[in-house]
Amino acid sequence: MMGLGMGMPPAKPKDFGGSFRRLFGTLRPERPLILGVIVLAVISVFFNVIGPKIMGNAINTIFEGALGKQLSDAGVTQQQAIAGARAAGNNQVADLLSGLHLNPAGIDFGALGGVLSILVGVYVVSSIFGWIQGWIMAGVTQRTVLKLRTDVDEKLGRLPLRYFDSHPRGDLLSRVTNDIDNIGQSLQQSLTQLMTSLLTIVGVLIMMLLISPILAIVSLLAVPASLVVTMVIIRRSQQQFVAQWASTGALNGHVEEMHTGHAIVK
Repeated sequence: MMGLGMGMPPAKPKDFGGSFRRLFGTLRPERPLILGVIVLAVISVFFNVIGPKIMGNAINTIFEGALGKQLSDAGVTQQQAIAGARAAGNNQVADLLSGLHLNPAGIDFGALGGVLSILVGVYVVSSIFGWIQGWIMAGVTQRTVLKLRTDVDEKLGRLPLRYFDSHPRGDLLSRVTNDIDNIGQSLQQSLTQLMTSLLTIVGVLIMMLLISPILAIVSLLAVPASLVVTMVIIRRSQQQFVAQWASTGALNGHVEEMHTGHAIVK
């Protein structure tokens, strides 16, 4: 955002790869902690992904108890129900009944409570690891932002006076404040969310394939369309974000110059 005016079109980064490499170099002292954050993210996502599987066991306990009680009240055993379904040509229903462990006494609330306790414990553990991950990443982000601000301050101290005369003050202020704040926000939120989201996608995909490969394949058919829509939104949003911060720099420059000029006139 160097000297961009309000009406100028947004520009793309001149050297995104170089900027990313320099930022990655700044994060070099924090690599052990970042590796720890990745490990914590894997553990948190693992417990979060297996939660629905455990919830499915709870639903099975309720279903098997309710259906078993219903058949018991009707005086029909599980084997009789299976035989009747096959005789009526309902082989799918018969196969479903064959895979169940019906409880003629009804819902086993003791077993259900145990499953739900495990489910609560899994989500609590996932939340704890997620909180630790965020806490560590917050420290990494703040130290990195401090290093960037220190480097910028030292750089400004080495610049000649003609540089400040040829660049709007608001643009310089925007670089020191808004741009570095955006980097910190990206490190603490966007990077963590991206890492967690990727791990969640992999974990959910594995669980879907384990539970039902056919349903997993059907669900994956919608992924290409979602990717196309996402790419279109990202492309347009990126232009708007660049334009937003370009306007912010121009606004800061205008306010700073007007304020300074007002003080000089007085």
